[in-house]
Amino acid sequence: MEKEEIKKRLHTIIDGLKSPLNDMEVDDNSNLREDIGLESIDFLDMILQTETMFNIKITPEEASSCKLVSDFIGLVERKVDENGK
Repeated sequence: MEKEEIKKRLHTIIDGLKSPLNDMEVDDNSNLREDIGLESIDFLDMILQTETMFNIKITPEEASSCKLVSDFIGLVERKVDENGK
């Protein structure tokens, strides 16, 4: 799967989870918790949707290391690459 397609799909997931009161444009430098406002349950939902969409497994340690959208995109790209090998 192309990196741009992965990025597009992840942005769709994240946009769907952000608070309707938050009209901030999500970009790769957005902080998942502070800028977008993802709470713990939202963060877990993001992980579960991503695991299902890309048929990958993300450990709690890997998930907790993701602060920015770009961190999460990079993690998923690595996992998809590993899964494809």
